[in-house]
Amino acid sequence: MHKRNLFIYTPILLAFGIVACGCGGGGAPKVLKFKGLHLGMPIEEAAAAMATHGMAADTDEDGGVRYTTLSGMNRKMTSMMGTGGVIRVWKIYADTSGGVDEIDLHRDGVDVLFNARDMSAEEFAQSFIDAYGIPEMKRYARDVDPALIEFVGTAFTTGWAYVDRKNDWSVTITEDKQLTVKKITAAAQTKFD
Repeated sequence: MHKRNLFIYTPILLAFGIVACGCGGGGAPKVLKFKGLHLGMPIEEAAAAMATHGMAADTDEDGGVRYTTLSGMNRKMTSMMGTGGVIRVWKIYADTSGGVDEIDLHRDGVDVLFNARDMSAEEFAQSFIDAYGIPEMKRYARDVDPALIEFVGTAFTTGWAYVDRKNDWSVTITEDKQLTVKKITAAAQTKFD
């Protein structure tokens, strides 16, 4: 689906319960870079980039950036807790080498980083496509973990997604305006035997 026709089929997809993900590789940037952030950069640089946009990471007792090692996952995380300590405005994860492998922005983080408070999720998704040269994003609907239904208020989430297996990354934008960019398994590494 061409990026200009992204939203024409939305009612049809939802009416028939079709679950879709964008797939491609032609024309997309090899590395998606936005607001000084990109996959593979050192997590320390990513935290510094967020600080330049007025969203500094949570700090430890010594005043330095707080990094958490996620047990059993061999991943490191830094984040910024929102006012009231309920929602993390953003989370950035890194692999064992310290290279960023996921950037997750809650709608509050999206609104601040992109000055998008007055934009609907649909407008934001289309603007993101246009600004960063993404050839397509398709509608998706995804089940929510049953343990989270009470927290998120619904049994499924919907939004737009683009998957670039050639360059090993994906981007999703939910209807709640949450933006997630993450490293994925390359097509050449996928095995079906």
